[in-house]
Amino acid sequence: MKIGRTHRIILGITLPLSLSLASCDWIPYAFMNSIPFHGDSAKNPDVYVYLGVDGLSYFTTQDAIKDGSFSDPQWRLAKFVTGFPGTSDASWTRIMHTEELGGYEFAYYDPTKDTILNRGLVGILEHVAPSLSSSINFEPEYLRGFDYWANGYSHVINAYNDTFVSYADSVGNLFSLLEGRAETATVFTAYLVEIDVMGHLQASTDVSKALSYLAKKIEEFKRNHPERNFHFTLFSDHGLDFIPVEKDRLVKFESELQKVGVTPVDSIKSHNPSAELFAIPVVHTRVTYMALHTHPDLIEKIAEKTSLIPSVDLAVAHLKQGPTTAEWFGIWKDGKLAASFGFDANRDLYFIPSDAHFEEVGLNADFGGSSGLRTATDQELFQQTKNSTYPDLFYRIRTSLSPVGCKFPADVLASLKPSYVSMGFQIMDADTLTAHSGFHGSLEYRGTLGTLLTEEKEIPDAVRSDTLLDLFPRLKNHLRDRSVHFVEGDKNAATE
Repeated sequence: MKIGRTHRIILGITLPLSLSLASCDWIPYAFMNSIPFHGDSAKNPDVYVYLGVDGLSYFTTQDAIKDGSFSDPQWRLAKFVTGFPGTSDASWTRIMHTEELGGYEFAYYDPTKDTILNRGLVGILEHVAPSLSSSINFEPEYLRGFDYWANGYSHVINAYNDTFVSYADSVGNLFSLLEGRAETATVFTAYLVEIDVMGHLQASTDVSKALSYLAKKIEEFKRNHPERNFHFTLFSDHGLDFIPVEKDRLVKFESELQKVGVTPVDSIKSHNPSAELFAIPVVHTRVTYMALHTHPDLIEKIAEKTSLIPSVDLAVAHLKQGPTTAEWFGIWKDGKLAASFGFDANRDLYFIPSDAHFEEVGLNADFGGSSGLRTATDQELFQQTKNSTYPDLFYRIRTSLSPVGCKFPADVLASLKPSYVSMGFQIMDADTLTAHSGFHGSLEYRGTLGTLLTEEKEIPDAVRSDTLLDLFPRLKNHLRDRSVHFVEGDKNAATE
């Protein structure tokens, strides 16, 4: 496996520490799983298993099904329309409805301190090694919702170092733990990170084969435990575009902003909005979006300028005002405001100007009406946009710019064109990195559509990820049983 120089440097920094700690949590784990114990299957004849699979694309699952996996008729597949930006920590936080992050990543801008927190290597280390020991712990709240999520403190480091070995270990340990828990429990949750790592570093066929391996293990486990009925559900935090990115398309946003007349800065309060155009770009990992913070008076102008960057597909931001008192949002493309819409949260109603050019942003839907403002419900827009280039565009834009899943949303979000990716935080000569194979984060469908695959119940052909817990109340109750800090999220998220 080839990994980039940044990952190699991070491994060199963290792996010795992680290896020194990795065995600490396996003494009680091995002990507890060696105690013979059998429960009464009559007391829990049905066990519901929910597997969070990081980076599992809807299209990867389709490929695995075409190759014969998940062939039993009880399996149902849906497009899992995830939020924007489609980055793991923000997505899992919204899906699991857990305590908000500061921003969309470990590195984020805090307006109360007027600075970026967890900048650079610190944020990267927290991202790849969220738990180094019982006392050095950066775990996001959503991980508490999973009964199983790591093979020791060095798990994520090992996943990047040797993905396929790590994946085999994770799947094996998952079913070992499930075997014991199923003796008394009715619900079990687990998280797998390796599919996402494979998507970044390997071909789509490798990821599909890895999913097929999991499918075989599920069927094998059920055959070996006929005394109970196991009902599996797989769900993911985002898709993957599987588009190789060449070195000249690794975007250095600070440089690109300067080319369109925007000065990258580290502080807002120390700059004068009447004298200069400035913005704070939050540079973290390699993703296909960029978050920008700026002075309130400059938001629309920064969005306009950002949309002129050749690698930027769309830029989105709040509008100061619109035709109604509703909250208004703009979509900029190629240096102009291409479309806008309003949303009234109290009425759960969208307002769309009749002259808006939504065809310029990939939508050809007829929203009804002939002049003035057209109105549409959330459910209507979800149904009309779920199969578009930018699925669930209206909801995803408005919630991305609101404190849903994060305390401090960006002022401007840029969604990149396919085949471009943010360079991310750089260490030394990181511009020589070998290009990888798949990314996520943008509004575009390939990185947006995750997987919802279940044998528990009938599901629609497309499901908004924010509504997963409403669709599966057993999972919701299990999170509460695990004392997860539950957050309601957007009150208008339901599509039914």
